[in-house]
Amino acid sequence: ALATLACYDLATARGYGTECITWGAPRVGDGDFCRAYAAVVSGTARFINRFDVVPRVPANDNDEVAGDTSTLQRVVTSAIGAGQEHIGADGFVHVCPALVLDESNAGAVAHWAGAAVTAATAFAKLRAAASHGRVSRSSQGYGAPPVAMAASEAASSMNALFPHKLDNYERNLHIHANSMGALGAAAFSMIRAMASSKES
Repeated sequence: ALATLACYDLATARGYGTECITWGAPRVGDGDFCRAYAAVVSGTARFINRFDVVPRVPANDNDEVAGDTSTLQRVVTSAIGAGQEHIGADGFVHVCPALVLDESNAGAVAHWAGAAVTAATAFAKLRAAASHGRVSRSSQGYGAPPVAMAASEAASSMNALFPHKLDNYERNLHIHANSMGALGAAAFSMIRAMASSKES
């Protein structure tokens, strides 16, 4: 969200030419904002993971991601739809269409398989914690108490279910680029170099 707003602000307040790349960005404005943004920001690439919940907020029933994520969108809308009206976020839309990095059926299968494995592992760890009171997490001592372990496993499960972390995006971008052959690999290398230069 900040990248989108910063590009718009730099273009309008400072007169800079701007382009924007986002990973899992939420909606940041209504249709009027999107038209104003498109008039001053020369290009935007918006990448999303199919099951990332962040691009679905603020909720909008006209979400462009379809398929087996429609249930996810309905859950998000029912959970926050009424509240967002009170803060003026109702009707927010994205500034441009997204490139869904894991939109294939293979991507969906991999996502749900990974989520199932993570959930099964978390359940097994929590069950062991409940049985023993404490679980060793290293060869040199005792691990976290069950409550702390439950919180840690819940966070891990949430990331598997709703892949928003940058490493999820990097992995899916790499898979997507490789499926496009040499051109995709070149694009991936260019984007990775751009991201590395921004971090340093």
